Amino acid sequence: MQADQSPQSPVLIEAASRARRLGRPVLASWTQRSSAEAIGFFAQAAGTPLRVVIDLPADLGQLSAQELHDVELFLGRARSTGAADSYIARHRSPWWRVRLREPPPILATYMARRPPAFVRNLAGARYLNIAHGIYPREQLPIGALDGLAAFLRGSVVDGLGRVYAGGLLKFEPGEMQRLPVPCPQLLAACADPVRSSRGTTCGAARTCRE
Repeated sequence: MQADQSPQSPVLIEAASRARRLGRPVLASWTQRSSAEAIGFFAQAAGTPLRVVIDLPADLGQLSAQELHDVELFLGRARSTGAADSYIARHRSPWWRVRLREPPPILATYMARRPPAFVRNLAGARYLNIAHGIYPREQLPIGALDGLAAFLRGSVVDGLGRVYAGGLLKFEPGEMQRLPVPCPQLLAACADPVRSSRGTTCGAARTCRE
């Protein structure tokens, strides 16, 4: 007797559930949050399950026999619903590979009607196309990462990005890379910002630049 292979069959639902174990927690919606809202969100998310994206390798042969069986059923279900024919899937090779990067230490919004929100990724979330990941070029201690996020929250203003009609502000990856920051040895001091008539700044930044 042939097993039921309809999208809602118990066999496929169970296989999809097991395939989900290959998933990665991701940040799926965040764009319009302010820095204060985002900090609160990640403080809560650090102890709360996030949504999961099934991030499969290009070579499915590296999976175990049980994993491969579950994944093949899962991908068959996806094909039957047209997932392989979507615009994004047609521009992937192979079509199922999402290519999630490792969780960045800092996440940043890049398009809103306010300067970007920069927060420490305490939840260890990977991200889709709703945020930029900030990856320092050298390994930094926790205090320096906290200081870097705090400095960026206080120093990045509208004029450093691109402003579109209606006041929509966008930061491309290259513009994020060009943001000036203090030298690494002084970043930890930026975790305690200095407030002045010009706004919130890092007290160590000027010393570093000099």
